[in-house]
Amino acid sequence: MTLTVHEALHLDVLRDAKVRAGWGGLERKIKWVNILEILEELNVSRDGELLITTAFGLKDNPGLQQQLIPHLVEKGLACLAIQTGYYLQEIPSVILRQADLHNLPVVELPRDTMFANLSKAILTRLINHQFQVLSDSQELQHRLTQLVLKNKGLSEILSVLAELLDRKVRLVDNNYRLLADGVPPDGGEADTTGAIEEEFQWLRKYGILDTLEKDKKAAEVQESKHVSAQVIAPVMSGDTVTAYLSAVGDSHTFSELDLAALYQAATLCSLVLLKEAAVRDTEDRLKGDFLDDLLSGNYPSEEIVLRRARFLGYESIHRGVFMLFKANEFETLEKLSEPEIIQIKTDLISLIQEALAQKNIHSICRLQSATVIVLILEEGFLSGDADVGLATELKEEIEQKMKRVTVSAGLGRPYRELGKLAKSFAEGEKALRIAQKIGDDGGVFRFSDLGAFRLLLSENEAELNAFYRDTVEKIVEDDRKNNGELLKSLKVYLDENRNIKEAASKLFIHRHTLKYRLNKIAGLTGRDLDNSEDLLNLHLGILISYILGE
Repeated sequence: MTLTVHEALHLDVLRDAKVRAGWGGLERKIKWVNILEILEELNVSRDGELLITTAFGLKDNPGLQQQLIPHLVEKGLACLAIQTGYYLQEIPSVILRQADLHNLPVVELPRDTMFANLSKAILTRLINHQFQVLSDSQELQHRLTQLVLKNKGLSEILSVLAELLDRKVRLVDNNYRLLADGVPPDGGEADTTGAIEEEFQWLRKYGILDTLEKDKKAAEVQESKHVSAQVIAPVMSGDTVTAYLSAVGDSHTFSELDLAALYQAATLCSLVLLKEAAVRDTEDRLKGDFLDDLLSGNYPSEEIVLRRARFLGYESIHRGVFMLFKANEFETLEKLSEPEIIQIKTDLISLIQEALAQKNIHSICRLQSATVIVLILEEGFLSGDADVGLATELKEEIEQKMKRVTVSAGLGRPYRELGKLAKSFAEGEKALRIAQKIGDDGGVFRFSDLGAFRLLLSENEAELNAFYRDTVEKIVEDDRKNNGELLKSLKVYLDENRNIKEAASKLFIHRHTLKYRLNKIAGLTGRDLDNSEDLLNLHLGILISYILGE
């Protein structure tokens, strides 16, 4: 395995060696030892090697002196040890200058240094270190495996991992949301969720996570102004990276144990995540089936419903209110692949479930197409504006974390009777539909606040169509034919209480233009815009046009 050049220099066999250049590279890691008497076969050098040489022929070869250090740096050499007193009395200055430039340690060995003793001492240290790492790794694997076998969760696993490594550890999902973390006994406070999210966004932006996903193995990240020094291991599900496990600390103290431990722990985290996902999927399916039965009235008796509710962890199912959250972009995001769409839908319901769990709000959630159906089972949301406040909080949290998605919410009225919960759902659907019809996506709409729409939504559709034809159909047809804005002008005019000046200002047109449009509307419809009954009918016609999608 490895030890650093700095550690090697403290071995007794190197007590008389002197570092002549490349002090900035003393933390380079030595993985092996190679001895070359003649510097003619440098191509055999490899990454992490300590190269020991008498430098025969180097003194009289200026070209080799010039090329030596850049070539060894390219090979990833850890250290160059040159014995003086035989073929070289001193190390050439060009080599020392380039070694300083590239931070490659160059060590001068005394004339009496025995290469065999030096090689044996370092290899013994490396092998002993390897055995120690393997032993520690096996102990860590055993302790973590026992946690999994005892059905412990991610928090327990990461707490033990943090204790064993004496480092802060974090597990984040593909959206950089913190799933679990661990802090060693004297490791200070855990990192905030926001700080971790920003850190991983930077790692993505600069391709570090892409490389990690491609190589599918633990990797070390150097400290910068954006991120802490850390070792990150991908958590795999088949060939897909589903999460990232990182251990944070001083980059000079990372060891093989950190890499091995993170790799082993990532495998166990993957097993736990798969198990939790399977349990969650089963629970969601059972809750979804229960919700479907509630909405359809497909249950023999209230007694059976209550028994099923208690089995699913719901003590009270008599009272509740439905909230529907719909992602508005699915109709327009045509370029998204099917896996991307599935991911957005999964993130949508996960964010809502997590937020409600954090608020300790009892609920049942179900994903239906691009809409998340939520049944809130809390007394506190059955009166006042608490339901609107909660829906607004959820909407804002979703849009903050899902940057390219906006959300509309439709809320039914709260009910305290089991048989009326389906009515709350139908009202939430209507509120959401009206929001989309009137082109006001991205808001929170409560059925009880819909005004005249509530009456119109309950009417027979054939009658609504007939009323539409008798009032504003000709206006809509004229707008389509001439790419006009007669219907919009009429609505703004009515919204502004028939104030010509204010309505024209809102429409960004001249007052005479608005008067011309109103006269044209009167001619198309045969309605008198000074007659209150005609105005009411036209206003209702506009509302019906939204319901019918015209």
